[in-house]
Amino acid sequence: MKIVRIMVLSAALILGNITLCLAEPECIGIVKSVARNVIFIRKGETIPAAVNMKMMVNDVVRTGPDGAIGFILKDDTVISMGPGSELVIDDFSFDPVEKKMSFIARMLHGTISYVSGQIVKLSPESVHFETPVATIGMRGTHFLVKAGDN
Repeated sequence: MKIVRIMVLSAALILGNITLCLAEPECIGIVKSVARNVIFIRKGETIPAAVNMKMMVNDVVRTGPDGAIGFILKDDTVISMGPGSELVIDDFSFDPVEKKMSFIARMLHGTISYVSGQIVKLSPESVHFETPVATIGMRGTHFLVKAGDN
């Protein structure tokens, strides 16, 4: 019974944070975990990453040589980044009622794990993940990609 209570409390905390983000149109997701050196570059300003930090379109997420980050987007997409990684979220919209859905991200280098969310299920052609040498079109999936500086 104790385990069930802990699981329910954990789920409430996670869903509570993303629910706060849902109420703000400019918020696209929430940082769930941060290890060591991770920064966001937003509108030219460098911001240290923190748990529960709200994410915005055009954010550049950069992990240091020992950094890692995990975040969840409004559509339940889950992204984890390893050390020495950089990702730019170029576009994100999730309004299933209006049928406006889009997720476009650019991986510049590093290691990234992606678990697809609702946009891929509802509109798979609206999701694109760009790497230095290829674009990955989503059809509902989980993938891990590593891109070097060359």
